[in-house]
This record gives sequence, structure tokens and C-alpha cells, in this order.
Amino acid sequence: AVADAFNNRIAQVDCADANSNPVACADATATSATVSTILSTYYPRAVEVVVNANGTEVAFVAGGDATASTTYVKQINLNTGEVSTVIEGVFNNPHCVVVDPTSLDLIVCDKGNNRVVR
Repeated sequence: AVADAFNNRIAQVDCADANSNPVACADATATSATVSTILSTYYPRAVEVVVNANGTEVAFVAGGDATASTTYVKQINLNTGEVSTVIEGVFNNPHCVVVDPTSLDLIVCDKGNNRVVR
């Protein structure tokens, strides 16, 4: 999953080899790529993809701009496409989102407020 801020979307990039077989995009045999939108959302800035305790691949997305009312962290279930809002309206230019591998806490870099929020 890729944050495509200027197109207001989270994109998925799928790569294939010369025989149209799926391969990792970093694989030397990758010869083509298809980009699709998995979520339309306002000005996404960061994506973190993790596998949760249930074995489900989940993406966390941080986005918005300097207006607090536009900021958010959303969760996308990459298996079902289900989207939920984790938190909104409290950041100023969120620029990163990560999941602490030990505690599983969500960490957001709140650039405009010069802070990291756990």
C-alpha cells in the first residue's frame, strides 16, 4: 500500500513478470505494474502495513493537513476492504504512522505540533 497524497488515495501496486505471473515489485523479473486505488481519502501521508494477532493484513493510514478537523488515522482490513477511523481531528500535519512491534501501540508523528503520539 502506498500513500498517494496528491491523488487523495491509498494505492496498491501489483507487479508481474513477462508471463503475467505475480512477483514482488523489487524482483528482477518484474516487467510490469498495475496501480489500483484501495481507499480514496483526503491527503494521506503515511501507511504502515502489519499482520494483526488474528493473522489479518491491516494497513494504518495517517493523513490530513494543518487543519485539525481534516486529520485522521484510519485502519484498512486488506483482506475485506473494511475501513474504520481510529482517531480524527487531533493532529496537525501527521507525517508518519508505525506500529510498535513489542507493545502493538500505534505511534503517530504529529509534525505540526512537534510531537510523537502513542
